[in-house]
Amino acid sequence: MRGIWQATFVALLLAHVCPVQAQTIAPGALRGTSGGTADLPGAPVSADGAAAAAPLAGSPNGSQLGTSAYSQPANYGKTRKRPKLPPPKKPGTKSARPLPPLETYSTAPLPPGQKRRVRAFAPARPDPGPTVATIPALERRTRPVADANPYAPVGFGVGSLRLFPYIDGSAGYDSNPNRVATGIKGAAFGRVEGGLGIQSDWARHELKGTFQAGYSDFFHTANASRADAAAMLDERIDVLRDTTVNLQQRYTYATSSPGSTVLPVLSAGVTTLGRPVVQTYGATAGITQKFNRLSLSLRGSVDRTAYDDANLSDGTVSKLSADSFNDYVLRARATYEATPGISPFVEVSGSIRKHDQRLDNSASQFARDSRGLSASLGSTVEFSRLLTGEASVGYGSRHYEDSRLADLRGLITDAALVWTPTPLSTIKLKAGTDFAETNTSGASGALTRRLGIELSHALWRNLTLGASLNYVNTQYQGIAQTDQTLTASLKAEYSLTRSIVLRSSFTHERLKSTAPGTDYTANTFLLGLRLQQ
Repeated sequence: MRGIWQATFVALLLAHVCPVQAQTIAPGALRGTSGGTADLPGAPVSADGAAAAAPLAGSPNGSQLGTSAYSQPANYGKTRKRPKLPPPKKPGTKSARPLPPLETYSTAPLPPGQKRRVRAFAPARPDPGPTVATIPALERRTRPVADANPYAPVGFGVGSLRLFPYIDGSAGYDSNPNRVATGIKGAAFGRVEGGLGIQSDWARHELKGTFQAGYSDFFHTANASRADAAAMLDERIDVLRDTTVNLQQRYTYATSSPGSTVLPVLSAGVTTLGRPVVQTYGATAGITQKFNRLSLSLRGSVDRTAYDDANLSDGTVSKLSADSFNDYVLRARATYEATPGISPFVEVSGSIRKHDQRLDNSASQFARDSRGLSASLGSTVEFSRLLTGEASVGYGSRHYEDSRLADLRGLITDAALVWTPTPLSTIKLKAGTDFAETNTSGASGALTRRLGIELSHALWRNLTLGASLNYVNTQYQGIAQTDQTLTASLKAEYSLTRSIVLRSSFTHERLKSTAPGTDYTANTFLLGLRLQQ
């Protein structure tokens, strides 16, 4: 160790007394190790790989050593240019798009005295971590919903009810106003009709109804002018979440044409004066209880059909009022929701019919009171709103009090389906079966089957074309008589505004019966204007 220090002192002394232009020192000369000054930054390296010795600081010849590491700055690469920063904003200026204020998540604690800001209809978002503040989401503006029927009436409000009144005036021509087989004489006529629709706007329960009354005036045909009216009111009472009470009231007012089978067969030269009135009115009350997917309902109804007496041209009166009767019906249904679109059901019903007079006015004086029973199996369907409704098939029978009247039996089919193949087209299918009363001598009743189809297509938003075809087959029990009625119609509606609608229609009606002298054919043209609210 002492020798190392002595050698170092001699070297320093020689460098001070006799400076050299380029002097190298062994790597271990300063420290005595192989590392030397190789770790110093910027130290020059000799050809043999050893680091060159650096001159001492303060050496008078240090400025002349061009190869010395300390004669120049250390080599750390090229000097970087300072990036240009945007000028600072002046106090009081605002950004063109300021960021919304930060909001803490919903469960974060707030400082004392600070209240949490509550936003109405804020979009739901998950809570972030406890150390993250979220940026409030911008509320998205919803587009207005397009009106599916921009020319439909809007009505006006009365409290929580919406009323839809209308009045319709039209004129046309009927080729057979009285629907008779002989003595046919066409006539022009005018018709006036008014009505009112009701729809409730309640969160619970529902009330809706329709009322219509009209009069057709045939200018040059006797016994052809007539009046008609119809009304229906439906109520739904939501007692509990799964318990519903349904009520309905209905009324119809119609007249019998001179060629109607309701009127008695008259002798030659005797006619019916005017049109005897036929009124039907009734009510229904029912309750529906749901048990998960199972729904049970029970309904009871009372209907009355009242006939007015007919005045004859020979001065006598035909007692049609003796055929007036009451119909009491009790119906039970069980429905199971198999899928969201299919709900099969089974229905059983029983009915009792009581006439005002036990014996009718026929020569045989039949007792026409009866009891009926029927059962059917069907399903309600709803496939993506394209096909909705219900259909059923079953069997029914009616037994009469008079043993001379044969029981009325037959297959029962009922259907009410709506198919919407396109948003502009709608197809409706209807089918039904009734056990109808009759005053025809020798017949206990009539089995009436109805089948109809209706098509509607909107060419434009305010122009709608429609067509319908209806077929009714009536078979009388006890006598060999069958009536077949075919009705076909075309119609068009052009809406000038929501309140003004132009209407036109053509109807072809034909009756073919096995009874002699009852067939007829009639064509009706009608053009009118409707004002609605």
